[in-house]
Amino acid sequence: MASVSLSKVNDIQLSLPAHQQLWLALSGGLDSIVLLDLAVRWCQAESKSLKVLHVHHGLSPNADQWADHCQQLCKQYQQQFSIKISCQVHQVQLNQQLSSLEAQARKARYHIFEQQLQKDDLLLMAHHADDQAETLLLRLLRGAGSQGLSAMPAFRTLGRGQLYRPLLSYNRAQLEQYAQQQQLRWVEDESNQCTDFDRNYLRHEILPRLKQRWPASSELFSRAAQNLAESAALNEDLAELDLQQTLMSTKFGEAINCARLQGLSRPRQINLLRFWFKAQAMPELERKQWQIIFNEVVEAKIDAEPCFNWQGYQLRRFRGLLYLLLPTTKFDAGESHLLATLPLSSEQTPISLSINTGVLTLNSAAGFPQKINQDLPIMQLPDSGTLWVRYRQGGETIQLVKRGRKQLKKLLQESDIPPWLRQRLPLIWWQPETGDAQLIAVADLWLSESVLSQSIHQAWLIRWNNEGHS
Repeated sequence: MASVSLSKVNDIQLSLPAHQQLWLALSGGLDSIVLLDLAVRWCQAESKSLKVLHVHHGLSPNADQWADHCQQLCKQYQQQFSIKISCQVHQVQLNQQLSSLEAQARKARYHIFEQQLQKDDLLLMAHHADDQAETLLLRLLRGAGSQGLSAMPAFRTLGRGQLYRPLLSYNRAQLEQYAQQQQLRWVEDESNQCTDFDRNYLRHEILPRLKQRWPASSELFSRAAQNLAESAALNEDLAELDLQQTLMSTKFGEAINCARLQGLSRPRQINLLRFWFKAQAMPELERKQWQIIFNEVVEAKIDAEPCFNWQGYQLRRFRGLLYLLLPTTKFDAGESHLLATLPLSSEQTPISLSINTGVLTLNSAAGFPQKINQDLPIMQLPDSGTLWVRYRQGGETIQLVKRGRKQLKKLLQESDIPPWLRQRLPLIWWQPETGDAQLIAVADLWLSESVLSQSIHQAWLIRWNNEGHS
C-alpha cells in the first residue's frame, strides 16, 4: 500500500495510503479535532484538498452549536493553511422511541459516508487505542469469535472508497497532549458521560480500573485485536480455499455442494459459510441460528426442501445444493396481474423488462451464426397483436415441438428448477388481434412450437436472468 508520510509533529505521525479525494469524519470532539489538525497539515505539505463530513444527529440540545463549530473551524484552517477545505453538515432523523440509538446513529453515519465516497476516495476516522479496547471488550462480552474480536480494522472498503483509522496506535492521553500543545479547541458531548450506554460504562467505570492495575492495557488490547485480526485473515484464506472446492455454478446462480461441505469439519463448515454469507452482505448470525442451519437445512432429509430465513435472506437446499437468496421486493405467489403489456409491430425493438424476480430480455438474434442452434431460446415474434408477461395462475399448457401439448405444472415438476422459482417464472403470452391468447414462452426454458424461428434474420433471442433473486 503506497503511502506518503508527514514528518513527526509532537510524536504523532500521519501516514496515508494513496487515494484520490481525502475525506474526514468530524464530530467536533477531541479525537476528530486532533485528526483534523493532522490532516490539514498533511494536505498543506502535499498540496491536497480536504472534504469534511459532520453528521448532525439532533440528539443533543447543543447539536446545532457543534455543527457551527465544525464549519467555522474548517474555515479558519482554510485561511491559515491556504488549502481548500469544505465542510458538509448532514442532518439525520433517529427514532428516539427505540432503545438502539447508538446503533441507529452509527448506521446513519456510515450510510452518509458510503453515499459521499467516490472511487478510490479515502475517509479518515479518529478512533484510537482506547476506542479499540472498548470495542474489543464489548464484543468479548457478546461472545464474538476471532472475526468480531479483531475489533475495528485500520483499513477497509467503504462504499466505492476506503476507510482508514490512522490513530489506532495512539491512546486518548496522547491525543489530549497533542491537542493541548497545539492549543486546539473541541466540544464535549454530554451524552459521553452517561453510563447507561455500554461503551460509556466501560470507558468510565471499567477501563480506568484496568489501567490502574495494567497501565498499558489499552495498547495490550490493541495488540490482541491485531493478533486476532491476523487469525481472522487466516480463517478467511482457508474459507476461500474451501469455497473453491464446494461452490458450483448453476443456471440458477451459485450454490454450495452439501456433500462436499459435510466432508469438512464443523468449524471449517461454519468458517466457509460465514465467509460466503459475508460476501453477500448477509448480517452476522447468532449461535442458535447456526444450529438451525445445520440441523434443519444442511442435514435435513434428502427429499426435504428446507428454507432458513434471516433478515430478508433465504438459505435454501435443493437436490444437494445450498442456494443463498438475496432480499428482494416482497413477492406474492398468487400474484396474477400483468407484469407488462407490449404491443408488437413489424419493426420490433429490443425489449428489456425488469421485474421483482429478475430481468427478461428479448434481443435480435441477427448476430448469431446462420445455422440456428436448437438449444438456444430463439423465437419468431409475431408482427402484430400484443405480448403479455405475467406470472403463473395455474392450468397453463404449451405446445412443444415433437412433444405435443404439455401442462406447465408437469413440465416444472419434471425439471430441475428449484421449487421457489417455479411460481416466479415470467410467462410470455401472445394475444392476436382476434382469437384467444396463446402461451408462447416460459422464461427462456420452453418455447411454443408456433414461434420457433426458421430464419435467423427474423429471430429473437430470449433470456431470463434471475440470479440472486429469492
